[in-house]
Amino acid sequence: MTGELPAGTTVFVALVPVGTNEFYQFARASTEWFTPALNEVILRGTVAHSWRNSTGFVHVEYGLEQYFVAEGTGNLRGKLTVQAAVTKSGRASIKEVFVDAKPYAEAMKAQGSVK
Repeated sequence: MTGELPAGTTVFVALVPVGTNEFYQFARASTEWFTPALNEVILRGTVAHSWRNSTGFVHVEYGLEQYFVAEGTGNLRGKLTVQAAVTKSGRASIKEVFVDAKPYAEAMKAQGSVK
């Protein structure tokens, strides 16, 4: 992708697996849908805002940016990761949240944050 992308632009991002730990990283992106390679997962996102600098950063949101927990059930301390399900159209949803590689509820109990 080149040039400036206005806020609201749909972006398709291909992710590829990293090693055997089920984590994925950026491979390529486009403002047009493309057929993923066999090892790729396509995420559909929306440009939140962009700015020009030497690297041409674009802030893309995928619908995975927020996770709500019941009030008083914990305060995250640690490395946060998520397991997400991705539809064929590229929409993602959070399936589980992990804190330091432990499921959220288990991590909060271990930290003494859950009553």
